[in-house]
Order: sequence, then structure tokens, then C-alpha cells
Amino acid sequence: MSSSTEDSEYEPSLRSLNTSDNSASSSDNDYFSTSEEEEEEGEGRAWRSLELSEERMNTPPPRFPFTGNPGIKIDENPAVLSPFEFFSLFIDKRIIDSVLVETNRFAEQTGQDDSLWRPVTEAELFVFFAMKMLGGIVKMPEEEMNWSHDELLERPIFRQLMTMKRYSKIKQYLHFVDNETHDAQTHPNPKLYKIYDVFMTLCENFGKCYTPRQDVCIDESLMLFKGRLGWVQYIPLKRRRFGVKYFMLCESKTGYVYKMTIYVGKGTQFDPEYDAYPIELVPLKHCVPWGLTILLKSFENFLGVLLLLYMNLKGVEYFVCSRYFERY
Repeated sequence: MSSSTEDSEYEPSLRSLNTSDNSASSSDNDYFSTSEEEEEEGEGRAWRSLELSEERMNTPPPRFPFTGNPGIKIDENPAVLSPFEFFSLFIDKRIIDSVLVETNRFAEQTGQDDSLWRPVTEAELFVFFAMKMLGGIVKMPEEEMNWSHDELLERPIFRQLMTMKRYSKIKQYLHFVDNETHDAQTHPNPKLYKIYDVFMTLCENFGKCYTPRQDVCIDESLMLFKGRLGWVQYIPLKRRRFGVKYFMLCESKTGYVYKMTIYVGKGTQFDPEYDAYPIELVPLKHCVPWGLTILLKSFENFLGVLLLLYMNLKGVEYFVCSRYFERY
């Protein structure tokens, strides 16, 4: 009896075994959790509270004196101008007269046997441009559907402005330059000779009618185009992916396009003064002396490096402010 009693006293029970196992597992978990925390602290990934003070706060970058006079630069009072008069500030009489002459000339050169053609007038040309802009607001799968009589698709304003046949004829012969007088050897930009004069006049009007505020942004833009063209770009990160690439200088607050340049690959040129400069910096020609603040979405990209190169070559003071992340 005594021996059995002694054995029972020293025999571990099931509860004691479970308790010992739990304690062992908990101690193991504590061991592993402690080692993970120590490892995180060693790698600097542990979260901890941080008190911000004036010493830790970054001081704002200096603002250079802005010498420009921002705003609308026209002789008339903008408050009394109609939408058509605002449109005429950019698509002015020089552009309309040039397109009018070249469109009729091109129709005479190529459409002599076209019985449906008659010379286009200035009023018809304005209506044609208005219909093109109107068609971009509500886009149809096919342009002819704008003249549809289907009550689900019809847009009566198109039939009231111009017939579909007349619209198609103006679109067929629309031209901006005389092909017979073109000389690729002397033209300043042979790849863009079809639109060069009109495009340069349009850029001039954009810069003449408005002066941007101090904060501006320069970046690339892609105009959708999937036709046959030697300088069509493919940028998979863009929404349109395929198209013609522009470099634009825009006002940050309103998005107003002050200057723009079309990228046509090697040999892109717009101003002889900037032959030695990268094409991305041409829109900055008239803006650096004003003390503008140029914003880039990523300064580490190629455009940021070119911008510093341009500033150094021009001898202009600049200040670089870049975001950074600090790990605690």
C-alpha cells in the first residue's frame, strides 16, 4: 500500500501534463515572438511614436521674385466678349484665311472632276470647326450617326448647321499648306510642314493672350492617333497608349496651355536658337526670366535632369525641393 501510495504521489496526472505542455508552448511562443521583435528592431522596421518639433519640420523652399504680370492680355474687356470672340482670339483671321485659301486650292488641284464640290466660305469654315468641337463632346461610334434620324441617336443641331454631304466634302479637302511650294530642304520642320504654319500661329496666340501665374508644370501629353505616321509613340502607361506626343507648359491652377511642342523623333526643331537644347525644354523659352516655379511629378526622371541642364546653361538661379521618406 505504501509503495502504491508513493507511486501515485509521484505519478504525473493528465492535467499536470497538459499544463506543462501549455507552459512549454507558451514559452516557445514567447521566445519566437521576442526574437521577431528583436529582428524587426534590428532592421529598423518597428513602429514607434514620433514627436514633431520645429527642428524636425522642414522649412518651406524659398520663393523667387515673380516678375510676370499674370492674367488675360487682350485689348477688349473680357467680361463683354462672346464665346465666338474668345474663340477668334486663338483661331484668328490669319489662320482662317490661310485654311480658306489652301482648302480651295487643294480642291482645285485634286478635285477638278468633283461635281459636288463648291468653294468653301469663311462662314462655312467656322461652322465646320464648331461641329468638330461639338462632336468631341458627345462621341458617336461613327461620325455619320450625328445626322441620324433615329429618335434614339439623332442630334438635330447637326442637320440644322450643315448637311452631311457638305460636311464630308469640306473634311475631304481641308488643307493648311500649298503642296506645290513645299521645299523639304529649306523648311524649318519638314516633318510637320502640313500643319507647321497653322500650329505655330496657334502657339503664338496661346502665349500672347494670357500670362500664367508663378506655379507652372511641364510634362508630356499623348494625343490619340493610330494611323500611319512615322513618329507615333507607344506609351503603355498612358490611357491612350498610342498617339502623338506633346510637351506642354501649363499653368498649375487652371491647366491653361501656355507653350507646347510636338515631338517628331530625331530632328525635332522649332527655334534655331534651341538647336543645341533637348526638345523637352523648348516650351521654357519665354518663361525662365519671370521667376516661375516649375512643378514636376517626379524630379528623378529624365525631364528633371534636362531642366537643371537648361538652367545651368542659361545661368539662371534655381532651387530644387524633393520629397523624401525617413524610416524610424
